Amino acid sequence: MNIARAVILIVVLALAGAGVVAWFSRSPASLRAAEPGPSATDPARGAEFTEEQIARGNAYRKPGYLSFAVGALLQLAVLLVLARGPMSRLVNGLERVPGGWPVRAFLAAAVLALILTLATLPLAFVRGYVVAHDWGLSTQDVGGWLSDQGRGLLVAAGTMSVAAVAFYGAVRWRPGSWWLWGWGAFTLLTLVLAYLYPVIIAPLFFNFSSLEDT
Repeated sequence: MNIARAVILIVVLALAGAGVVAWFSRSPASLRAAEPGPSATDPARGAEFTEEQIARGNAYRKPGYLSFAVGALLQLAVLLVLARGPMSRLVNGLERVPGGWPVRAFLAAAVLALILTLATLPLAFVRGYVVAHDWGLSTQDVGGWLSDQGRGLLVAAGTMSVAAVAFYGAVRWRPGSWWLWGWGAFTLLTLVLAYLYPVIIAPLFFNFSSLEDT
């Protein structure tokens, strides 16, 4: 498959996936704008919800499950499209880049992260911007939302690139037992990311402040 056909197919899949989720995310304006009932604001009554509140929660939550499934299938479809030729052309083109296999693996993973992000961008816009605004859950403007997507891309590209270098390094170092060393490397990387997320990554998207003593 040539690059032009791959791009067209990916764009069609991306728009189709976003369209499906947008369709199933529709809900009456009266339901989206419904105010919480007394049981949701009265701590003395505990976790009690009216039928209207339950219906409102289901109307927002269920399309989210669909969005997750469509997003996973979309990424899988994009990988299959790339595997039909475009990815091999990219890898062959990176052979001319100096720096050896670590640099080429790093760049290939970064490009793959960019492609996957762009392919899922329409879907992310539907759920993360349009639906969130329709339900009154966000006041962020388009510029701020796109800025968050850009930061997310940088995080994903960096993470995937480091993982790719670790993976190919394990394969080259221990061809017979790469799976064992790769498991150890990815376990260590997961632990490092779990530590770095609240310290470095999360502050890129959210503002945190210390709670005052009461």
